[in-house]
Amino acid sequence: MPKELRRIVFDHEELHECVLALRRTSPGVLEEGEITCISTEPCRHIAIEMVNGNTEKKTKIEADQLLPAIIQYCKEINIPISRIARKRVLLTEEGIALDLKINEDDFVIQAVWRAKTA
Repeated sequence: MPKELRRIVFDHEELHECVLALRRTSPGVLEEGEITCISTEPCRHIAIEMVNGNTEKKTKIEADQLLPAIIQYCKEINIPISRIARKRVLLTEEGIALDLKINEDDFVIQAVWRAKTA
């Protein structure tokens, strides 16, 4: 059976949109306030700085916490996402990436095909 590997890369502006989608998909994860800075950190963390009135807040979330928001963002901008695909969020230099894998359980098995000799 064919396997599918797909990576969707989101730039920093799209990362901001995904964080906004996080507020819609997972209420309570982020406090209220205007997002002033989003940065990726080692160990799969995303740092979010917000201002609410005179109060500044800094929050860190795991990259995987953003998965439902990324899927919602993809729906909103009409990027098709397979329901059966294994999904993983990666931090990249460009921003973040969503890896999708279908039928990848057998990827470790190596098959060799050779043309028949006459």
